[in-house]
Amino acid sequence: MRRAGVVAVCSALVLVGVLSAVTNPASASPKAEAKLYKIYGWVTDKCTGEGIKGVCIEVWDENWELINFTHTNDTGYYEILVENDLYFIRAGTAGYTTNSTIVYVTKDVCVNFTLLKLTIVSGCVSDAKTGRGIKGAKVVLFEMNWTLSPILLAILYRLHLVNLPIPPYLDMADRTSTTDEGKYLLGYREFWTLKPGTYTLLVMKFGYIPETKVITFREYGEELEVNFTLNRIIPI
Repeated sequence: MRRAGVVAVCSALVLVGVLSAVTNPASASPKAEAKLYKIYGWVTDKCTGEGIKGVCIEVWDENWELINFTHTNDTGYYEILVENDLYFIRAGTAGYTTNSTIVYVTKDVCVNFTLLKLTIVSGCVSDAKTGRGIKGAKVVLFEMNWTLSPILLAILYRLHLVNLPIPPYLDMADRTSTTDEGKYLLGYREFWTLKPGTYTLLVMKFGYIPETKVITFREYGEELEVNFTLNRIIPI
């Protein structure tokens, strides 16, 4: 009887030990860590070829969850560790266009990016009599190097808004509306920017006489300030 009791107690202790090993992660065998691979490369200015410092490199998975991120160093170099998988990689910083690509990582891989400096035109549209900024004025940038009557150009743009045919040479590059203070900004986009060349700026607002100005960008990254003063239409 005593031997049977001892055997029963030992069996119970063994069973408790097995259950403890199953339920206690600390006693279980450690799980092998996933192998990490390196995505590395350089981010450079497309025009100068120089490295761009401080560019944010983001790595997203196929579920659009941010996996990891880093920034380029003084030479434009970066590196980041990820597991074996398919990733969307985005490179962007203030003052430049954004670039991106998709890569399937099975080993260390070099991914380089080139970015363009943003070409921008900005300014203020104000009332010629009061000097105050005009809210909600339409500012349209056409890629054309010749002048056209502001009124005619405004009419052609209105035709475009209602899907009526307009001359093919009216290539609209960008458009916006002025803020409460009458300010506007054109060319500030994420994945593209205005290319060097000559453009025509059209500004119009109901109750005012439209105005145009011809501007020229000589290179990427140039920033122009172009202001307008509009005169009210005097009723007859």
